[in-house]
Amino acid sequence: MGLVLLMGLGHKAQAAERIVTIDGSVTEIVFALGLGDKVVGRDITSRYPEAVNDLPDVGYMRQLTVEGVLSLSPDLIIATSDAKPSKTLDRLQASGIRVEIIDNTPSLDGIMHKVEQIAAVLGVPERGRDLNQVIAQEFDQAIAIIAEQQASGASQPQGIFVLTVRNGNLSVAGKGSRANELLKMIGVTNPVEQQIYNYQPLSAEAAININPDFIFMLEQGVSMSGGKQAVLNNPVLKHTQAFDQQRLIIMPNDALSFGPRLGQMISHVYQQWQQESSATRLMAKNGNQ
Repeated sequence: MGLVLLMGLGHKAQAAERIVTIDGSVTEIVFALGLGDKVVGRDITSRYPEAVNDLPDVGYMRQLTVEGVLSLSPDLIIATSDAKPSKTLDRLQASGIRVEIIDNTPSLDGIMHKVEQIAAVLGVPERGRDLNQVIAQEFDQAIAIIAEQQASGASQPQGIFVLTVRNGNLSVAGKGSRANELLKMIGVTNPVEQQIYNYQPLSAEAAININPDFIFMLEQGVSMSGGKQAVLNNPVLKHTQAFDQQRLIIMPNDALSFGPRLGQMISHVYQQWQQESSATRLMAKNGNQ
């Protein structure tokens, strides 16, 4: 692929009037930098802020088409390294459109570097530094609250993130996935972290062996899988603690965007998990009376 990851530093910014953003985190960052009025199109993973839902949609970030993007006449495309296919981006660049590919590491440092890169592309480095201060502050506050609440020394619960349930098969997150990083941030141990890379199927035998306490999924994943009960009743999970306690944490669709609201997302998912834990403990207590 002819495109090179933009490292931000030393790049000469150029004014852009018609921007297409590819990746929900990129879109959110551009708006947070105060340049949302320049965005004329976005991909389907871009859902925040609310205003982006009124913009033309160029499709899924991993299945981009030249025609879909060109129809918006952009003078700048900002995408993350997850955008595909590479040949589409190459063709867009060859057509004369400026294409910037941004690194996309799922971590606090990765997000702040992403902000730095995008701010440099757009010629607003000071706004980028200001935004990064807010991001770091919210992240530190969220992690501090979680650490304080978990200081009791209790063992960490085990939880797996399920991407989809198709034909009875579960695709779960392992090392290298955004979901795995989020689970670690909220204090949940992913028992398949060292066994699975990115997203791979989980067998019934493996599910029994790891015996997760909780299942985490995105709203859209639960919907596509037939609803909460359909997920929990899956044969792969029926011999696990998660099934016995009916513990399924349904996260917002943009929980894994790893954008400016990372601290807020960590707090939100953590609170969801704690509420579900409290509810199941209460049900168990009442059932034993």
